[in-house]
Amino acid sequence: MPTPEEHLIKYKLNRKFLDSNGGLGNQEERWATIVAFYAALHLVERLAARESRHHTSHAIREEYLAHHPQHSVIFKSYRQLQTASEFARYGSVGQFARYYSGNMVQNTLIDVHLVEIEKYAEAEFPPL
Repeated sequence: MPTPEEHLIKYKLNRKFLDSNGGLGNQEERWATIVAFYAALHLVERLAARESRHHTSHAIREEYLAHHPQHSVIFKSYRQLQTASEFARYGSVGQFARYYSGNMVQNTLIDVHLVEIEKYAEAEFPPL
C-alpha cells in the first residue's frame, strides 16, 4: 500500500505534466482532463493513506469522500473531474467537445476543481 508521501510524489508528477509546455489544458484538453483527475485521485489517496486506507476502486473512493465527514467538502470537485475524465477516455471526441468546450478544461476543471482539492489536501498536511 503506497504511503502518503508516495501519493504526494505521484500527484506532483501528474501536476508537473499538467503544467508542462505552457499548460497541457491549453494544448490537449482531453489528456489534460485525464491527468487532472489522476492528480486529484492521488491527493485523495494521500488523505486515505494517512488513515491506513487504500481504495481498490473508483466507487469505493467516491464513497469514502462522499461519506467522510471532513473530506466530503471536496467530493463535488472530485466527481466533476472524474466525470470529465470518463468522457475524455470513453466518449467520442465530439461528445467531449460538446460538454467541455472552449477553455472549460483549464478554467474550470483545473483552475477551480483541481485547485480546490489541492488547497484542501495541502491544508490537511503540515508544511514540508
